[in-house]
Amino acid sequence: MPIIQTRRRFMSSVALAGAAGLLHDPRVAAAEGALETTAVRVVKVPGAICLAPQNLSEDLLGAEGFTDVRYVDGWPTGEYSAQVGKGGRRTSG
Repeated sequence: MPIIQTRRRFMSSVALAGAAGLLHDPRVAAAEGALETTAVRVVKVPGAICLAPQNLSEDLLGAEGFTDVRYVDGWPTGEYSAQVGKGGRRTSG
């Protein structure tokens, strides 16, 4: 007999998942230890449709333990395929 998904059942499942997130033990994350590397380079994509990830990445990476976050310039959006095919690399920053 198939179970029919109702709005009530869906909302109770979502509420249960949210409650499980509140029970997270912060000591579990602390038990992971320090990062092997604390440096990361992030590509800045000129003309990207959504700039929010680029704007938030430094804060989020810092919260994860990265101390050296560098930004490198990328190629214009349409050039990535051609440059990767040629083995091109843009290094700055």
